[in-house]
Amino acid sequence: MRFDGSITDARLRHELLAAIAEVNDELRSARAAWRDAGITCLADVPADQLDGESVRLQHYRRAVYCLAKATLIERYRDYDTTGDGARRADELEPQGDELRRDARWAISDIIGRPRITVELI
Repeated sequence: MRFDGSITDARLRHELLAAIAEVNDELRSARAAWRDAGITCLADVPADQLDGESVRLQHYRRAVYCLAKATLIERYRDYDTTGDGARRADELEPQGDELRRDARWAISDIIGRPRITVELI
């Protein structure tokens, strides 16, 4: 993740841990099924390999990064609420929504659930 330096390491760590907890919670039932099959590590779940690593691990990492960054973007107003800061936060809001969507898609990819986007007209 890349930020302008206004986000402390402690804040980033906190958001990453929260994102890990959220992703793990979303994967709870899949993890139980894998555990019942004798698989204790996501890297051991059968999956394609990219660059020597399980695609599922790459999806996991993407889900965590996307959720953490989305949360940081949503709280960006905490750092600068001047006119420029408010405009910047408003510009980032759709990006936060897109990051949350990307995280959900990554989680769906991990468990083999189809991606579904529904929009009411």
